[in-house]
Amino acid sequence: FDNYLYQLINEFCEKRHKKIELIVVVDQLKPDYLNKKINAKFKKRSNIKFFKSNKKSRIAALNHGYSHSEGKIIKCIDSDDKLHDSFFKYINKLKKFDAHCHNASIGNENLQKIVSYTFNPAILKKEKNYLIENMISSPRWAWSFNKSIAKKIFPIPENLFAEDFWFTFIIKSHARSIYHINEDLYTYRQHNENEWGGVINFSKEIMTQRSKWLINEIDELKKLNKQL
Repeated sequence: FDNYLYQLINEFCEKRHKKIELIVVVDQLKPDYLNKKINAKFKKRSNIKFFKSNKKSRIAALNHGYSHSEGKIIKCIDSDDKLHDSFFKYINKLKKFDAHCHNASIGNENLQKIVSYTFNPAILKKEKNYLIENMISSPRWAWSFNKSIAKKIFPIPENLFAEDFWFTFIIKSHARSIYHINEDLYTYRQHNENEWGGVINFSKEIMTQRSKWLINEIDELKKLNKQL
C-alpha cells in the first residue's frame, strides 16, 4: 500500500489548505526508497504529521493517530482509498453538527467505479437499540465527527475486529445531530482478496468466515455494554 499512501499524501499537498491537518500512521514504509521519497517531499509540511505505530494493527494505528490530532473535526480514512476534494466544500456546514456521514463509490484496484454505496437510512432514522439488536452499521470511513464525539469513540477498544460497529453505535449514543451528505465523497478501493470489506465477494467460504468474525464481534461488544 506504500504507493497508494504516497499518492494520497501528494494529492493532499496539491489541493488542501494548510489549516487542514493530515496525520499518517504506519508500522513501516517499504521499500526504503519510498521512505526517503516521502521524507524529502513531505516532512517539511507543518500540517502533515508522520508517526510510527508500535503495533501492527489498524485499530492501534487509528488510536495513535487520534492521540496526536488537533483538528476540531476528525475523519479517519484508509491509505489506499480516496477522499474526494468535494468533501472539503462542506467544512463550514459540518461545524454545525456533532457527526456527519456521506455516500461513496466502490472502486476497483484503479479506483474505477464498480457500484455506489448509499449510506443506510436506518442508521439515521432508527434508535440506537434497534441498530445494536440488528447489528447495523456503516463503514468507519463514511463518518466524520467533532471533538466531543471523538472523545467518546477513542480510544477504540483494541479487541474489536471491525471498528465500524463501534463508530456507528457510539455516534448514535452521543450525537445530538447528524448531517447526511447525499453525495459520493469517498472511493473505497475494492481488492480482489478482501474478505470482511469485500463488497462484491459473496462466496460460501467468504460468507462463512464473515459470520465467524461477526459472532466474535458481538461477544466483544457485549463486554463494552457500559460504554455503549
